[in-house]
Amino acid sequence: MPRRSEGISVFAVVTCGVSERVIAKVRLSSPRDLDAVEPESRARFDRYLAYLAYEQGDYPAATDLLLSAVRGHLLTNIQDRRSWVLATALGVRALVPAAIHQKLDHFARGLRAQGARIR
Repeated sequence: MPRRSEGISVFAVVTCGVSERVIAKVRLSSPRDLDAVEPESRARFDRYLAYLAYEQGDYPAATDLLLSAVRGHLLTNIQDRRSWVLATALGVRALVPAAIHQKLDHFARGLRAQGARIR
């Protein structure tokens, strides 16, 4: 599991701890059911944590978490627009200067706020 950065919100850390306790309880009562859904669930949660890290400007943690999500359940992430949007944002961040990234990020958020969707 990738490192959990100090930059990730307290909410995410608490949620992660709560989800681990819930998973442990479900594992006792329904291990087969859990085995069927756990990889995808963990991948989705890692993608969510990656989004939180990105929003807080912790791009290395966001990248690590997104990669963990993709490794955890490739199909889920290939099919989900949110994975592509986050991967694109992180890729742009890695390729262009920070000031340009910030302007592009602001522009994209403005488009999305106006109802334009990336499909």
